[in-house]
Amino acid sequence: LLPGLDTPTILNKGFTEGVPGNATLGAAWTPAPELTLAVDVSYYLEEDFPDFVQPVRREPTWNLSAGAEYYAHPSVPLRLGFYTNNSSAPDPVRGATGQREKSDAYGFTLGANWISEHTELGVGLRQGFVVGKMIALTTAAASPPVDVRGTETSVFLASRYKF
Repeated sequence: LLPGLDTPTILNKGFTEGVPGNATLGAAWTPAPELTLAVDVSYYLEEDFPDFVQPVRREPTWNLSAGAEYYAHPSVPLRLGFYTNNSSAPDPVRGATGQREKSDAYGFTLGANWISEHTELGVGLRQGFVVGKMIALTTAAASPPVDVRGTETSVFLASRYKF
């Protein structure tokens, strides 16, 4: 538990952090004064980061988010949303080294707010799911990819004061 006195190793020499080139197209529509619908689609280009300790390869990928807001009362908006967070990592294959997990996430959110002249209070739920594949670290060259699955549930409370 005590820190070592070894000379630090620079793990990311020459690595430039960043997000691959991308484009997002979004649209919103208000079919009635109390209802708004929105959607965003994002596309990410392929990009490699060869100067990292272990080269990182990113394939083209896309993501989607969509939502609706409905005012049940002038002070009470109800919100529902859906999202994806797809991985740009290549599919792991048996026998290759230096592979990363490829896991795609998706989920939804539900929320309700109470809004007054200067304050806003919201509660909500976020439910996420992950599916993917990875190679076991201990026997990376010999083992086949294994399935990865997970869930995440978050309950949130948010508040805001407007001056």
